[in-house]
Amino acid sequence: MAGRNFWNPVEPFVANGFYTNSLMDEGVSAVQANFKGNYTRLVALKNKYDPTNVFRLNANIAPMV
Repeated sequence: MAGRNFWNPVEPFVANGFYTNSLMDEGVSAVQANFKGNYTRLVALKNKYDPTNVFRLNANIAPMV
């Protein structure tokens, strides 16, 4: 029952019922869908703080070149 109590408040913040760090190589479209309207903002942050894409595991947000 504890797992279900945890999932209910978290569910609105995950896309299609999965946790972001569960993604591996699903591609850009899956990552964009998961971050919804925040993707553009996250790309801007990636450009500023990680332009060489050092942190690229899991749901990678690639910097724009």
